[in-house]
Amino acid sequence: MKERSKFYTYSSIALIFSLIFYLIADPISARESALNGVDAWFRRVMPSVFPFFVLTEYMQKSGLATQISLVMEPFMSKVFGVSGEGSFAYLASLFSGNPLAAKIISDFYSERRISRKEAYQLFALCGNFGPVFTISTVGVAFYYSRSLGFLLFAVGHISCFITAFILSGHRDGSQPAERVPLSISPMGFPKAFAGAVKDSVVSILNIGGFIVFFQVIIDLVTGFAGDSQDSFLAAIIGSFIEITAGSEKLGILRQDNLMLSAGLASAALAWGGLSILFQSLSYITETDLEIWPFIKARIVQMVVSFALTAAAIAFMPMDLSVFSEFGPASSSAVLYTWAPFAAFSATSALALYIPKRMRTHR
Repeated sequence: MKERSKFYTYSSIALIFSLIFYLIADPISARESALNGVDAWFRRVMPSVFPFFVLTEYMQKSGLATQISLVMEPFMSKVFGVSGEGSFAYLASLFSGNPLAAKIISDFYSERRISRKEAYQLFALCGNFGPVFTISTVGVAFYYSRSLGFLLFAVGHISCFITAFILSGHRDGSQPAERVPLSISPMGFPKAFAGAVKDSVVSILNIGGFIVFFQVIIDLVTGFAGDSQDSFLAAIIGSFIEITAGSEKLGILRQDNLMLSAGLASAALAWGGLSILFQSLSYITETDLEIWPFIKARIVQMVVSFALTAAAIAFMPMDLSVFSEFGPASSSAVLYTWAPFAAFSATSALALYIPKRMRTHR
């Protein structure tokens, strides 16, 4: 344990001094790296996730999340052994992914809405990225293929299910452990919406800070490695550290080896990069939950995602013709793009009409 502590200390010191030396020795390149991180956050990440942050925060504050959880609880409890509250965490991950899912899980655990065991189960189940980032940013912007974006999005959710089953251990059909939820009064629309926007702004700025910092780290590491910015090694390093910059590098290499490039992109989405990992851990460490189950889930899902994507491309060759954002979208693309939003709205509307006896049944 003492040797491990020394290694961590010395590694941290070496990394910090290397970064300081890089910032001093080549301030122009460091500035460009930071600007690239700001650009990636402002143009690609923030438009993709901020609206969903506001919606999920609003649902929690308004009490709508509790009503939605009652709709999903019967299915999710039988299949994955999670409660209605845990079901809402999965629903939020369906549209936003981490770190928002990690935040919701940590919040619900702190409020005693879910048990420790259920929180660990949700770490495995809620490891995907949202549809806008996966399809629009990775699929269309980086790979010029809407079809590949849909494939990556589907693989992300399938791999979550497989990972949850792999890490769930023996299942005996029992219900989740009994919880003692706190009494939380729903807010009215003005207060809930204002609070949701305020909290979402803080969260998105936090994400921006991580992206900018790790963009500088990526350029520092690849520079020390002496590797070309357009090589698979640089793309793998970038994806391991920060998902947006790494996925863009992998997209550049799509013509060299699509199966490897897309497989690595799918694995990178499952891993999330050190940037997303540290953002998620920042919420988890505010509780007494252990971080290893979260990291283990990401590693298992990374392997499963790579295998599923490589197999899908091997058996279903894809057309990577250049996508024109000004051209008419196909009917199937429009359907797949709006289907999750339609399902989300329908579930929310249904929750509003749950009979009163179901709402109070516990």
